[in-house]
Amino acid sequence: MEGLPPYKGLKYKVCMDCSDSCSWEYKFIHILNEGDCIMNFNDYQLLAHRSSSFNSDANSPNQHYHLCMAALGLTGESGEFADLVKKHFFHSHPYDPQALTDELSDVLWYIAEACTAIGITLEHLATHNIHKLKLRYPEGFTTERSIDRK
Repeated sequence: MEGLPPYKGLKYKVCMDCSDSCSWEYKFIHILNEGDCIMNFNDYQLLAHRSSSFNSDANSPNQHYHLCMAALGLTGESGEFADLVKKHFFHSHPYDPQALTDELSDVLWYIAEACTAIGITLEHLATHNIHKLKLRYPEGFTTERSIDRK
């Protein structure tokens, strides 16, 4: 990821004009100040990890602290998301999709850091979850399978 410009407050978008032979870094040179990011899970994980205070080696002596930081951060940010939902439903606060998006993006950052800490990619995690759900609900969700869940 070296060679990427500082990204704080900026959004990256894959250059659709780049060929498959372009480097990963080159594809993210195109920076948008506004707009949607287009990236896959693993690209996100690499970019997000740039703002972590831990190195990305799952075998480093700090790996347990990295995992602890990710777990505590995940619970904190999930709590902030839940608090917004609670305040909307029970305290008559306005529905605020942007605030919910902000908190969910923080949850995603901590999930990515947890994956990095244990040495897996977000893509691996997503694939693992879909595999688990296919085994649990082979024909899609049913209440019966949910009650008798494995």
